[in-house]
Amino acid sequence: MARLALDAVTAAVYTALNVAAVTSLLGTAGISDDPAQGTTFPFVWIEVLGRNLGGLGTTELREIELRTHTFTNTQGMRTAQVIDGTVQDLLTDVKLTVSGYTHCASVFYDDTLPVPIAELNGTKVQELISTYRIVVEA
Repeated sequence: MARLALDAVTAAVYTALNVAAVTSLLGTAGISDDPAQGTTFPFVWIEVLGRNLGGLGTTELREIELRTHTFTNTQGMRTAQVIDGTVQDLLTDVKLTVSGYTHCASVFYDDTLPVPIAELNGTKVQELISTYRIVVEA
């Protein structure tokens, strides 16, 4: 079941972020959980990790850590900050529709880590990594 929770949460996050407010700021790669080689900038990579919180009675409780990686190849962090801020606005305190699961509470924003000097496929990039927590129950 844990793998299904990751897939379902990924789909819910993709749906929440695949809106004009975000996509209008991105290159053709947009939002992905599997960016292809040669992806154009800027783009947002979403990553989910799961942890079993145990069950209450006959249900399954999962905490999903969501990481959004915003990549830009512009000078400075401003473009990445604008995109990441828009992503935060669309996710923080939102109740997602997660297929096959009940989203308990809302999306919890934890923090953002800047990676100002990085390289991706030979291109100098700026990266912001924001982390969130999502608790779902089967």
